[in-house]
Amino acid sequence: MKYLSVSVLCAAFLLLFLRPSPRTLLRNLGSGRGGGLFSSLASSVTPSLPPLGEGQVRILYSPDTDLEREDRAVLDTAKSTIDAALYALTDQYICDALADAARRGVRVRVYRDRQQYEEEAARGAHARRSTCSAELVASGAQVKVKASTELMHLKSYTVDESVLRTGSANISPIGEKRQTFGKPLRRAASCCVHPLALMISAILETS
Repeated sequence: MKYLSVSVLCAAFLLLFLRPSPRTLLRNLGSGRGGGLFSSLASSVTPSLPPLGEGQVRILYSPDTDLEREDRAVLDTAKSTIDAALYALTDQYICDALADAARRGVRVRVYRDRQQYEEEAARGAHARRSTCSAELVASGAQVKVKASTELMHLKSYTVDESVLRTGSANISPIGEKRQTFGKPLRRAASCCVHPLALMISAILETS
C-alpha cells in the first residue's frame, strides 16, 4: 500500500518492536468512546465485574481496568437516587448514564467544582456543543456549582444510598481509561454512604 495512516503505522510499530499483549495494545490504542483506533474492541476486552455484595469493597485501578465501563455498570443499576460530587465531568459515556437515569425517574443530583465547570462551559461554547452538565439539567437532573472558587476535588457518587464510589479517578475519558488512578467501590452500611448523600442534600437545598 502506498499510503498508510499514522494510526496504522503506530500499530505496526507496537506489534513489531514493543510486542505488547493484545489486551495491552487494545487498551493503549483506545482513547474513549469512539475516539481511538480499536476503541470499540478495547471496551469489550474486560467484562463488567459481578455486583458487590453487602459490606464488600472492590478497589479498581486504571488503565488495567476500564473504570468507565465499571462506572456505567454501577450507575445503570440505580433505581431511586444518584448523588454525586464531581470535580470533572467530561466523559460522555458516564454523562449518558446519568442522563438516562434521570429520564427513567431516578433522582440525580450533582455538585460541581466551579473552575472545572466554567472551563468545560468555555470549551463547549468554543466548540458550539453542549456540556455534560447542561445535558444533565435538560434530562431533569439537579446540577449545582460551588459558589466559591475554592477547590471541590471530590470524584464520588452514591447509588441508591447503598453503593459508594470514590477515589482519585476523574470522570473524564483519560481519567477513566488511560491514566493510573484508583477507585474503591463499596456496598456498605449507611454509616459509609449517607454522609456524601447528606452533604449533597444540604448543598442543593441551601441557596
